[in-house]
Amino acid sequence: MPDITQSPWDRDAALKVVNGDGELLDDIIQIFLTDAPGILAALRQAVSDRDAARIASVSHKLIGSLGCLGLSHASEQARTVEDLGRSGAIDAAAEAAAAFEAEMTAIMSAMIGAPRP
Repeated sequence: MPDITQSPWDRDAALKVVNGDGELLDDIIQIFLTDAPGILAALRQAVSDRDAARIASVSHKLIGSLGCLGLSHASEQARTVEDLGRSGAIDAAAEAAAAFEAEMTAIMSAMIGAPRP
């Protein structure tokens, strides 16, 4: 059974990705928190429209920033959604996108509530 008290985001791990540069990390977080909700809305719309190419392109937009934030699991989820979209597997992409969005929601909530040094 997973530890439900564990945060889906670890600031210390993310700091390692940016070589301890807290200012850079804060900038990346701010951009991420500003852009991610709109990207997720676009992903939901692409799934609703059953537009495989757009599912792939929209999910791809988050992969880099997730990596910069030390969120390899979420980055892998986004890549899975992208790959499923590229292959035209709409139903599987829709299912993966729903799981990805739930993960992203938890991550964004954790970031908003995380203490900053």
